[in-house]
Amino acid sequence: MPTICKKHHENLAKSRQIAQLIFPQEFFCLWEELHYIYKKLGINEAKKEALQDAIYSFIVQEDCDEVVFKKTLFF
Repeated sequence: MPTICKKHHENLAKSRQIAQLIFPQEFFCLWEELHYIYKKLGINEAKKEALQDAIYSFIVQEDCDEVVFKKTLFF
């Protein structure tokens, strides 16, 4: 793939991280469940809020898993 801009490799790494985040079936299940709950509660822009919360929960889970892994290696 040819380099198109200065931040090509940084952007490529970000896009791969996002794909790894949202590709698992668990992500879609969580997003759909949150959307259903938020819609029932009458939350404005329920789909967008559900997406943001699902992304946030997967990022936090990934961070927690990384901390546990590091503790396992070094303790």
